[in-house]
Amino acid sequence: MYGIGGMAWYLQMPISHFLFTPRVTWGDFGSISTFLKHMLRLDYGSSFKLVAGDTQGTFISNYIAFIKDSSAELTILPWAFALFLIYTIVTSAPQLFRTTVKVFLAMMGCYFVVFCSLANIENPVGLSRGVLERFWMQPSIGLLILGGIGLCKFITFLSEKVHPILKNKYLQLTLAILIISVQIKTNYTENDESDNWYAYHYAQSILPHLPDNSIVLTGGDLPTNVFRYHTICEQMRPDVRIMDMQFMAADWFRDVLAPTTFAGINVPGVYRPYETSKLSKGQYNLKVFLDANIDNYAIFVCNSVRRDEGSDYKNHYMQIPYRTCKRFVKKSDVVNPVELVETTPNTVLDEWPMPDIRIYEDRTWEHTLKVAYLNSLSEKGTLMWEEAVANKNSNNLRYLLEHGAVLHGQGVTQIETAIAEGRLEEDDWQYVYTIMAKNMGHFCMILHTLEAAEGNETRRLELEECGRKYWKIYVNWSEILRNKEEEGLVKELRRYLAMKSFKGLRFNI
Repeated sequence: MYGIGGMAWYLQMPISHFLFTPRVTWGDFGSISTFLKHMLRLDYGSSFKLVAGDTQGTFISNYIAFIKDSSAELTILPWAFALFLIYTIVTSAPQLFRTTVKVFLAMMGCYFVVFCSLANIENPVGLSRGVLERFWMQPSIGLLILGGIGLCKFITFLSEKVHPILKNKYLQLTLAILIISVQIKTNYTENDESDNWYAYHYAQSILPHLPDNSIVLTGGDLPTNVFRYHTICEQMRPDVRIMDMQFMAADWFRDVLAPTTFAGINVPGVYRPYETSKLSKGQYNLKVFLDANIDNYAIFVCNSVRRDEGSDYKNHYMQIPYRTCKRFVKKSDVVNPVELVETTPNTVLDEWPMPDIRIYEDRTWEHTLKVAYLNSLSEKGTLMWEEAVANKNSNNLRYLLEHGAVLHGQGVTQIETAIAEGRLEEDDWQYVYTIMAKNMGHFCMILHTLEAAEGNETRRLELEECGRKYWKIYVNWSEILRNKEEEGLVKELRRYLAMKSFKGLRFNI
């Protein structure tokens, strides 16, 4: 009965579907079949999957994750008192009390077995661990209730075995307050969010700077929910439409949201991240969507394009870094990519307070936000390098290299300043700093070769010193990251170390 009552809130979904026009929704609740599809989480691939994809978690790994999390956040005291309660039940508890606690334990056990078996997060670490922790609130409450009852039983046990004074209610109250105080002291700093405006600053970093009526394609919970909240609830640029690419891939998106929230935007069917040649009738990919809308709207992507997206769009569109996002532009419209990049706003690290790494670990969205800021610092310089590679025989080579070096230099300076001021920790910046060092090494060494060919000895020596400095940083940090099993970066290191020629010139690394 209580279980059915607890699920009654699901009724508001079909009711609101027929009474209101949704601006945001997680499914189509207009029929029994679509309602059940949402309840069973079939949009994630199969019944009750926690996340989309083919990953598989295990009961053991998820249960161990809960024990570690609850022990860290709640201390070991609730576990100790809950275990004592179980011991009491087994040995000498009255029948009614024993039955009540057994039912409670059975409910918790059922939750653990069902959730831990279905949560398809493999090896939960970092942000995936943070996602998993959202679902520990219910068993944590149960653990605290059992621990509280166990504390009472433990005090009774001590009063019988040690001294009757422990039956004094004031002494018991003092002990309970002391235990609660220990938990507050343990968790207060980490959970003090009174100064947490990071989501607001993230929205401020991009939304006010977008052209009128822009479309922002998003991937992941962070940009989707932060931008959606601020555009709808805070009325920060309500003309900007936030289109979650995961929602776009749902069968119901075209019929439920496209005619209302995204009216005027051409949604040519059901989104599928395939190559154009593999699309069926009524399906579209990113290229088809851009073709249908790029002439009418400024289109951006925040976070990244889906990893499984086909490569067709890359042949026709460029992604120009635009603060913490990127803007799609037709390659046919780009005469000089350097001039286009220079007209777009930069990411400026000093504009936003950086989340404190001592409070926000890699399992938090704040840490993910910090990584997004840092990554955006290197985007423009990286684009300069890519353009230099693509145009290595053009007259713009020196221009591309010099501007790329300037942009990376600005990013490196911002990171070094933030480190000196204590706003960044080593784990935050090492990956981005390493990528910047790699590109700076490229810029300096190639410019060094060009200056040598022109006989400019002073400038050549300056660039040689610059190149050696940054390549040394890159190689050293890559070795450190290799020890941390950052295999992708190590492979990239080997690839670039193997590339020693550029525009027919050779130089030593």
